[in-house]
Amino acid sequence: MTRMTRNRHLRGRSAALLLAVTLALSGCGGNKGGTEQKPVEVKPPQSTQPPETDTSDNDVSIYTGRAVENEEDLAIFKISVTLPDGYKTVVDDATGKMYSSETGGVMIQAQNYKEEFQSLEIFADQGCAALKINNMLYQADTDFGEPVKTTVAGFDAIRYDYHVTAYIFDYELDKDGQPKLDENGRQIVKSRNVLDEFDNRIYYFYSDEDAFYILCEAKVGGYPKAGEDFDSIINSVVVTKKQE
Repeated sequence: MTRMTRNRHLRGRSAALLLAVTLALSGCGGNKGGTEQKPVEVKPPQSTQPPETDTSDNDVSIYTGRAVENEEDLAIFKISVTLPDGYKTVVDDATGKMYSSETGGVMIQAQNYKEEFQSLEIFADQGCAALKINNMLYQADTDFGEPVKTTVAGFDAIRYDYHVTAYIFDYELDKDGQPKLDENGRQIVKSRNVLDEFDNRIYYFYSDEDAFYILCEAKVGGYPKAGEDFDSIINSVVVTKKQE
C-alpha cells in the first residue's frame, strides 16, 4: 500500500470547515457574522455539495500533522451511518462523506489522532469559527446558539444549532453598466436581499482514536422532516477501532 509522502488540505467549500484550523478568534457561543466584506460571487452556503479535491497517486487529503501509513487507516473509514428513506450517498471516500435528500443534507469529516488536538471544547469552537468565516465568504450570516453537551456513538460530543442567512446583493452601476467602486475599491451595494435561510446543527466529538464532526443542514422549510432524519442518522453512528 502506498505510503503518504505529504498531506494536503481539503479544498473547495468543505476545506474551510476543517476542524484543525487554528483561528485566533472565538467562533460560537452566540456570536453573529455580518461583517461587511468585498463582494464575491453569490453562492448559497450549501456545504453538502461534493468538495473540490486535488489528490495524486501519493496523496490523501487529510488535515493532521502525522502521516497516515495506509489509506484504509484514515479515520473517515472508521465511521458509518444508516441512512433514512429518501437519502442518497453523494460522496464516500477519503475526502469525507456526504449524504443528501429533498429536505436536507449531512456531511461527515474525520481526522486521525485525536491526541494532536486540544480539548473538545476548543476543537468545536475553532470548527465553528471556520464555519462562520466560510459562510461569510459566500455572503451569508451565521448565528450560533449555545453549546449543548450530548453523545454520539457513545462518545462525549458537543452540538451547536445555528441559523444561516444567505444574501444576494444589488450593486450601483455607472453609465456604462459597470459596478461603481468606493474609495477602497469595493463595489457599492445598493440593496441586500435574502436569498435563502437554513437551520443547521453540527456535532463535534472524539472517539477513542480520532476526531470527527457531523454537519446537518436543511432549508428552513425542510422541518420537521429534516430534524427527524438528522436524529435518525446521528443515532445510527457507529465508530470502529483500527484493527491491529
